[in-house]
Amino acid sequence: DRYHNEIFTDERKALSRELAGECAVLLKNEGNVLPLKKSARIAVVGPFADNAEDMQGTWTMSSHAQDCITILQGIRDAVDNPSQVSYSEGSWLMNDAELEQKMRGGFGFLRSNTTPQPVHTVPQQRLIADAVAKARAADVVVACVGETNNNGEGSSRVNITIPDAQVELLRALKATGKPVVLVLTTGRPLVLEWEDENIDAILNTWSLGIESGHAIADMLFGDVNPSA
Repeated sequence: DRYHNEIFTDERKALSRELAGECAVLLKNEGNVLPLKKSARIAVVGPFADNAEDMQGTWTMSSHAQDCITILQGIRDAVDNPSQVSYSEGSWLMNDAELEQKMRGGFGFLRSNTTPQPVHTVPQQRLIADAVAKARAADVVVACVGETNNNGEGSSRVNITIPDAQVELLRALKATGKPVVLVLTTGRPLVLEWEDENIDAILNTWSLGIESGHAIADMLFGDVNPSA
C-alpha cells in the first residue's frame, strides 16, 4: 500500500534519522565523557531507555508508535558487542501514581477503548537498586529520563524540573562514581540546576521520532555532532 511503498520506506527512515541528528542540543560535556567508545560496557537506564511510544512528540497520534527505535535498541545496534550493554528501567516516572497513570494514558480521552496502563508495579527502591547494580558493573551510564509525550496542551506543571522519582534515580547513579550521560526526552524546556552541577554530560534530545534511538546513538558515539 501507499504507506509502505511511499511513506514508511527505508529512504524516508534514513532521512528521519538524519533530521533527528540535527535537532538535539548538547548542553554539557564535562571531561569529554562524550563521545562514548563502542567497545565500552554501557548501562542504559531510566524509564525512557526502552520506551518506543514516548520517542514521539505531543499530538503525533501515530498508530505506529511502537515502531519507533528506542534508545536502548539504538545503542545496541551501534556498539561492537551488544551483550556489553545492560538495561534497567531505573525508576518510576514520578512518585504520584495517580498522575503517572494519567500521563501514561496518553490521549485516552479521545479513544474509548483505551485502558490506563498499570504503574508502580515494582517498588521504586528495587528499580533504583537494579539500576545502581548495572551502573557499578559498567564503564559509563546513559540515563534516559524526562517527560512522556503527553506534555503539551493541558499538561502544564508548576515545577518544571525532571520529575521527582527520576531525580532520585539520577542522585543514586551519581553516587556510584561512574560517569553519567543524561539523555533528556522532553517536548519543552526543563530546569536542570542540580543536573548541571552534578551530571557529567547532558544531551537534550527533545522528541526525535521514528529513528530516535539510532539518531541518539549517532550522537553519543560521535558519528554525528549534536549541534542544534
